[in-house]
Amino acid sequence: RLFNLLADLPDDSSIVVTSPSSILQELFTFHGSGTIFQQRDRILSFDSLEGVDCNRLQQLLCRSFGMQLKKNYFQYIAPKLLRLYVSERYSFAAIVTKE
Repeated sequence: RLFNLLADLPDDSSIVVTSPSSILQELFTFHGSGTIFQQRDRILSFDSLEGVDCNRLQQLLCRSFGMQLKKNYFQYIAPKLLRLYVSERYSFAAIVTKE
């Protein structure tokens, strides 16, 4: 049930389950006493650009670095790509190349 509830909430949401006697400690301290559930993305792994949504990846990279990619960026990295990790919702990525 918690997974279904999290699926309907914004990405940065979490759910904490705690007892009534611990609710004040949970709400007003950094040392909570409950169990936290957070929404997580599956991490997808690719060894080529085949299957990668390059449009979504480009949007993520541009948003993350605050600049546009060079026009041929994906053509440039394709032959050097060792591994590309991207979250299922394209909210984070890691690109590993051989230089």
